Amino acid sequence: MHRRFKTAQSLNGSGIFAAAVVAGSILLTLLLAHAAWVQGDRHRLERHVDRLLEATRLVATQSTRALNDSLRLTTARCSADDLTELRVLAFQSQHIRDIGRVEDGRVLCTAAWGVLPHPPMLPEPTRHATAYRFWSVGSTLVDRRISTDMVAAGDAILFVAPDWFGDIARLDPRTSSIVTTRDRRHVMRAWGSEATILPGAREEPWHDLGSARVQLACDDDYDLCVMARTRGSGLADASLQSVLGLCLLGGLAGMGINSMMGASRRRRASLEARLARVIRTDRLHMVYQPLRRLSDRGLVGFEALVRWTTSSGDDVPPEVFVRMAEQTGLGRALARQVVAKAFAEMAPTLQRDSGLYLGINLTAEDLLDMRFHDYLDAQAALHGIAAASIVLEITERSTAMRDDLVRNIHLLRAKGYRFYIDDFGTGYSSLDYLAALPLDAVKIDKLFTQAAGSDSVVGQIFEPMCTMAHALRVGIVVEGVETEQQAEHVCRLAPQAIGQGWLLGRPVAVQDLPTT
Repeated sequence: MHRRFKTAQSLNGSGIFAAAVVAGSILLTLLLAHAAWVQGDRHRLERHVDRLLEATRLVATQSTRALNDSLRLTTARCSADDLTELRVLAFQSQHIRDIGRVEDGRVLCTAAWGVLPHPPMLPEPTRHATAYRFWSVGSTLVDRRISTDMVAAGDAILFVAPDWFGDIARLDPRTSSIVTTRDRRHVMRAWGSEATILPGAREEPWHDLGSARVQLACDDDYDLCVMARTRGSGLADASLQSVLGLCLLGGLAGMGINSMMGASRRRRASLEARLARVIRTDRLHMVYQPLRRLSDRGLVGFEALVRWTTSSGDDVPPEVFVRMAEQTGLGRALARQVVAKAFAEMAPTLQRDSGLYLGINLTAEDLLDMRFHDYLDAQAALHGIAAASIVLEITERSTAMRDDLVRNIHLLRAKGYRFYIDDFGTGYSSLDYLAALPLDAVKIDKLFTQAAGSDSVVGQIFEPMCTMAHALRVGIVVEGVETEQQAEHVCRLAPQAIGQGWLLGRPVAVQDLPTT
């Protein structure tokens, strides 16, 4: 009897444990499903905000161009010729319905309505920004049945198409959106029942699994931001049948994990889409790190480094987005944008001091593309930069199509461009291959520089690398110089070496470049 009691006790314990496991599995499945649903809502909302910001930016660009073009007209204001030119400007802009003239706060004429017999008085602008005055959506004054936004500069005023955003802003009944200034004090457009609470809302952290999603994106060139909020996110908006279906899958936590992995892929896809848009709209920026002789710390040049700062102020590491650009077929566009920006920004410095050079990082694919050769020459000619002032840096790992690569380097070298092998020592090129390249210098990777002089295996390799560079009859550039001890040790082994690192100068914007 005692044994039967213990058996019953064991069975009861097993049942409780099994029930706890089932309950835990159900809760875990619901939690993972809710998290995956939230990530999907966040991705969808982010895409919605980006599309609405693109549409708003397009309107701002067209409005600015049309206003500037109308101000440059030399025709007599409100004359027949003037109205004709204004009509042409209006027709050329997809999102502009009318352009007119103002004087003393009154609208004198418009391209659509002609000269107004009774010029209406404009109300007080809802916003001022430098030379521009803005009126949020309201009656056009000419005809009270038409409501639109108005923008004025000088004696020109334009009327934005009432429905310039089309169906972009109407995502679903749960979502509210606004177009606002960066400080959120001026709301230009609003959609949805909860739009009035958006100016004070904040983006939730990525781990927030609450029932509301908020996304914000701002433009780098215009004082414009778009914010959107979705309520009832995740299981909060799910039907009872959906919740019951998930409960029936209790214990299958793997499905929830798989959903989270899908959300991670969507986030990466979103980052790739944003990178493509950033490259397409020329939103990347450049910084330049000084290079100096270690013997006397004299300035010899700068390396151009590309940077990506998102609209929310986050910096995406170059090793992430550069590799992503190469993997998604955007590498060539990125290389061209880097060349164009760096040449345009550094041209005055290089023209002022012909002894300085500018280093540009390239891939083997760039050098194998003859169209890139033409682009490089065209940009150098456009900005008045001598080929001898440009150093093209390729990694030792760039070994694809070696014979073609060597031949193309020879072609560019004949024009005056110089070549460095970057990250020397981290690749797998043979010595005879390196000897075949017409190099000016090798850049020893910071891994070896920072270990130089130590007893580690990496540190002991540094001196043979300098010997190898001498055997190749090329100069030496050492990366990652961060301490005086490192600089002194390198200088003893290679007195003519050039150094690069935080000890010698950090990457800075072009306006902060050192002059000595």
